Amino acid sequence: MGNKFFILLLLLIIISLKLSAEDTEEQMEKLFSSEDETYISTELQQRLEYLQKHKLDINKADYNELAELPWLSPQDVDAILLYRKTHSITSMKKLQEAGISEDIIQNLQPYISYLQSTPVHFISRQRMQYKEDTGYDSPLKFYQRYQAKWRNFSLYFLSQKDEGEKDWLDYWSATLYIMELGFVKNFAAGNYRLSFGQGILFAPKLALSKGGNATHQPLKHYRDVKPYTSTNEAYSLFGFAGDFSFYDMHIIPFYSNYALDGIIENGCIKSIDITGFHRSDSGQDKKDAIREKLYGAHISYGDQNRFGVTAYRDVYNHPFCDSTKKQFQDLYSADYYLNYRNITLFGEGAYANGKRAFVTG
Repeated sequence: MGNKFFILLLLLIIISLKLSAEDTEEQMEKLFSSEDETYISTELQQRLEYLQKHKLDINKADYNELAELPWLSPQDVDAILLYRKTHSITSMKKLQEAGISEDIIQNLQPYISYLQSTPVHFISRQRMQYKEDTGYDSPLKFYQRYQAKWRNFSLYFLSQKDEGEKDWLDYWSATLYIMELGFVKNFAAGNYRLSFGQGILFAPKLALSKGGNATHQPLKHYRDVKPYTSTNEAYSLFGFAGDFSFYDMHIIPFYSNYALDGIIENGCIKSIDITGFHRSDSGQDKKDAIREKLYGAHISYGDQNRFGVTAYRDVYNHPFCDSTKKQFQDLYSADYYLNYRNITLFGEGAYANGKRAFVTG
């Protein structure tokens, strides 16, 4: 009787999680085509799933948090922030008064709240999935995420074990994140992500060093340094980065030393594995076999209208077996983002090892 009750309870949890995920997937289908299900869309889906359970306080969210909602344009975000200076947003009607269209508000409803935030937050989320007939000794897939926030400080921790993996902490990430503390606009220590310009240097789909494809959904005006909260194991940076602002000047130094999965053969890197699976002995041998170190800085001027330049060095701990790939490489880019009323112009150009890339719009 006890075993039957446990199995029934587990099935109910899985079904409820699946229904919640399906709602988010319907929203995602409207935002991305099936060919564009890349790291960016995956992270956005995880963000929306998270906001379904832990809604964003529309009265307390800053510019960057609002800009991460895919339905809000930069003009919409500016309108909300301007309205909040003299009013509290307590309903859909108030959002309409702020200048947000009814269609956009309907899309936002599952992800926002109109309540004032409490001083201290602690949020947790767990997901467990049992996959039958996989042939693995450990058929459970397990995910957990925790966030603690107090004033300007936040702590993030997440871990994931895929089916077939024996270690319950096979992948984990942790970040200390600070926002709006004096001249420190934001600072991350631990696992973090960078987003500059249109993402040519750092977005996986466009990265010069990874043979990117320049047809993609243009990036919105995301914050430049943010915690890494995705389960895509290959795209995290690990170290520190901070945005130090002096009037309209922003200086962002960064350093990362991160372990990657891959195959080392005869002292050189034969391949890099981005699947994140460590189910077999060969998968365990690949785990964290390669280290990638990068360091550099981004300097920009302006906020809503911005001009910036980025330069950094990328170093692997072994040379590549393929001589066309470089163990050491220097990467550079320049970008702009201009917003005036209903007109937005953006662009970025980058250079690395004789390769050039441009994105404009």
